[in-house]
Amino acid sequence: MRKLIGGLVLLLLAVLAHAQVTQFGTQEFDCTPGSSTDGNVTQFGCSGSIYASATAVWSFNDPADLGNQDAGSCASCDLIPVAAPTAMGGALGYAAKFTSASSQYASVPDPAGGELDPGSGVSWGYAGWGIIHTAGSNKAIVSKALTVAASGEYDNFYVAAGGAHNCRFHDGTSTKLDGITPLPFVGSRFFYHCRYNATANELEAGFDATWSGSPTSTAGDGADQARAFTVAAHDGGGEAADLDLNSIVFYRSASGGEVLTDAMATSLYNSDKGKLCADMSGAELTNRVGCWDMTENGGPYVDSQGSNDLNGISTPTRDAGLVERSDSGMSVHGIAASTQRLTLADNADISTGDIDFSWVCWANPTDVSSVVLVDKNDEYQIGIDSGNDWYFKGGAGASDTATDTGVTVVAGIWHMVAGGYDGTNYWLRVDDGTRVNNVAGAPPSDTANGLAIMSTSAGASYWDGAADNCVFWKEDRTDAELDALYAGDFYTP
Repeated sequence: MRKLIGGLVLLLLAVLAHAQVTQFGTQEFDCTPGSSTDGNVTQFGCSGSIYASATAVWSFNDPADLGNQDAGSCASCDLIPVAAPTAMGGALGYAAKFTSASSQYASVPDPAGGELDPGSGVSWGYAGWGIIHTAGSNKAIVSKALTVAASGEYDNFYVAAGGAHNCRFHDGTSTKLDGITPLPFVGSRFFYHCRYNATANELEAGFDATWSGSPTSTAGDGADQARAFTVAAHDGGGEAADLDLNSIVFYRSASGGEVLTDAMATSLYNSDKGKLCADMSGAELTNRVGCWDMTENGGPYVDSQGSNDLNGISTPTRDAGLVERSDSGMSVHGIAASTQRLTLADNADISTGDIDFSWVCWANPTDVSSVVLVDKNDEYQIGIDSGNDWYFKGGAGASDTATDTGVTVVAGIWHMVAGGYDGTNYWLRVDDGTRVNNVAGAPPSDTANGLAIMSTSAGASYWDGAADNCVFWKEDRTDAELDALYAGDFYTP
């Protein structure tokens, strides 16, 4: 018996030892303390190791508590959201961005197989995520119609930001409309959904996890009218909208019934996090005939369920994603005009003085000039200057600057920005680029100023865009460690 127990113990130890081996590049490293490749194991990308020594980690993964401190030695470093910044998709996530002034939208010709068409006894429903950038009336989100007033098949549109979200269906006799109010304000993401139940002859609109609750009765099930399936406009580009779109999913059943149930809408909403097509499962896949993440740059936007790829018209761009990514979770989004940011009063944990320290944040800016990402005035600051360069400032009066001139800051693109002090230099590194050093004219100084993310400590130079996975260490991070973070080692709560 003792031999059996001893063998089981050895087997368990072997399994545990193997569990501490990580893959970095094409080589494995043993993360077990004291191993031949241990040393500073974080330089080899051992999962979680680099975060274990952090003073504070903010993943922004909880839409209900965006300022939550996820990890780190700091006793109390929860950030306070100011002016209600919103949750967005995690770092490296994208959404399609459409601008009506540039006649941008996306569409696919009426599918020959009829998989996106209404018809006798056919129930259908669809859902997706959006952000309205410009208020307007009758602006199309998803459509298989010519205009909002003309006979078509179905569409959904907003009357005005802050007004109503409407789902419309031509039942073969007349146009039927079901709406729900209010829509979120301009710049705020929302989850829209429409459904038609051919058995009950009912059309219903919804957004977020709520339906209108009083569906509109119809006289019939409608019919295919050979319209293109279009997003961000109607067929041909009418009533084009200024908005971002992400993760559109379409359901259809020739057997009637409810194809987009209350439970499915709640599941797709996912506690305000959303889901990409690949993350949908179970009932979310039943009767699914089309699914478009809308993450490609300018299109075509791939239909991961069928063959109805959407062609980008007039070269749409892209913006920070709207739904959770399985690898990097969520991010926080601020609007400069709304003075949205996150703050924390001064404390010893976030203060420096003449010590080594490092900051890392993922960032996706909308404005790329004279904006601040991280600031503790007169100690450290990361931002974008008036010349569209990333910079790190440190030292007394924050007068010493390391500026990266090798990376052009482009709106709507994710970058990993790192900066700090190594005892000699203030330094900055963007993505996997070369570290830029600037010999410090003076060491950092400890001040009584608070910390701000997405503005200065005093509340100026507000950040427009998203931020994710921000981490602060009271030690210098090596380039090899930063390589591991850039390769996708996001903190997962």
